[in-house]
Amino acid sequence: MLKNNQSIHNAALPAAKVNLPWIGWALGLAATLGFSIATPLSRYAIVGGMSPTTLLLARLLLSMVFLGAYVMLTKPGQLKLDRRGLLAVVGMGLLNGVSTLTFYESLRFLDASLAIMLFAANPVVVLALLALRGEKFTYRQTVRVGLALGGIYLLTGPGGAASWIGVLLVAATIVLFSIQMVGVQWYLQAYDTTVVTFYIAAVATLVTAAWWWLLGEGWPGFSAQAWLSIALLAIVSTFIARLCFYDAIQRLGSGQMALLMPTETLLAVIWSLLFLGERLTLLQWLGAGLILTSALLAIQRLGRVRWPARWRAWMLKD
Repeated sequence: MLKNNQSIHNAALPAAKVNLPWIGWALGLAATLGFSIATPLSRYAIVGGMSPTTLLLARLLLSMVFLGAYVMLTKPGQLKLDRRGLLAVVGMGLLNGVSTLTFYESLRFLDASLAIMLFAANPVVVLALLALRGEKFTYRQTVRVGLALGGIYLLTGPGGAASWIGVLLVAATIVLFSIQMVGVQWYLQAYDTTVVTFYIAAVATLVTAAWWWLLGEGWPGFSAQAWLSIALLAIVSTFIARLCFYDAIQRLGSGQMALLMPTETLLAVIWSLLFLGERLTLLQWLGAGLILTSALLAIQRLGRVRWPARWRAWMLKD
């Protein structure tokens, strides 16, 4: 009888994935490539005359169609959240929505390459927030913060005289997004990653829609080129990239995926230089190097923080 019950139990389990390392790396690189085109493509559309809020709303609405269908097909029985989980995802969704709006608005004032390199300081801010909850703030972390601040100064000060409105918007993005990341660790560890991602994305979409309505921008008639940009952002940079990202995490682990984060930043800068005609001075390149070095050291430290691997990886990615 015990043997028969065990056979029935095994038959009910889903088939295990074929875990070949090259598949995981291929998925990870595909996700990195998809994420890397988001900022340059958004900047291209905004410079071409599209409103940042309308562009973001169109991207989120289209991506929610695909993400919602995916969740309904793969996790239909896990969509219900208890009161604690619901309050947490609403809070994290609000932070996500506002931080995304501020980043998109920064692209009115900053080149895509500059904005994405400034945002690379995000892991350093996460470590500082974790220190408020008892994580030890070490001498090495002080060095990381110093490197990040020095890099920001070279990027925005003597290196390029960047718009301080744009810089402040990116700074707000970093702070809000970092609070969201640690909030996920503190309040949403016990919930399914994909379902939580769906709800956070849904709340962020509602926040964007509310802001768009308050601005009274209206829904313009998009050109074919504009719809192509929106479709690439929604399908490639949001829906497909996230699916590849989560699958790669399951195959490789969050630590390995974290190593690809600087690659995403580098690719985004390359696309900006090649296709948007942006240029960086020698001092700005030096500042970018300092920020990337600081981010690499911070990612290494985040990889040792005691939280579940699936959430550690989720928090290391937007």
